[in-house]
Amino acid sequence: MTTLNKTGLKLNELLEKNYDAEKGYLEAAKRVNDPNLQRFFKTYAEQRYRFGHDIKGLLKVSNQFISKGGSAVGALHRAWLDTKSFFSTSTDEAIIQECIRGEEYAIEEYKEALEQAEDMAPSVKIMIEKQLNSIKEARISLQELGLTYATL
Repeated sequence: MTTLNKTGLKLNELLEKNYDAEKGYLEAAKRVNDPNLQRFFKTYAEQRYRFGHDIKGLLKVSNQFISKGGSAVGALHRAWLDTKSFFSTSTDEAIIQECIRGEEYAIEEYKEALEQAEDMAPSVKIMIEKQLNSIKEARISLQELGLTYATL
């Protein structure tokens, strides 16, 4: 498999993760009661939408296949989120914790992509690093929110 094809496959995996995160954040925004938290989740859904478009741009430039949907794992994660929020007594806190878990998973995926970055063009590596740093910041914000909601 050529370096270009390997890069395309990895970028498509990240693209699917961003589709999943966008859908997950939109679902979380629907499930929480606090309007501030709803805006918070919508902001991160928009961020992941932009991340996806950035990745699609790189795939188009290199004439690579572009994935059209999220992953099966992401669909299962959202289904679990639906079930957890339905049965949970502290819905907002539970949803925040599940979003943290999703971000931790995304961080691992991005780190894995960077481990393979030696075969990638510098522009691809830089984009992955920027997106990874933003996801880490989102996780920190979610953790801070989680602490706030845990004390309410």
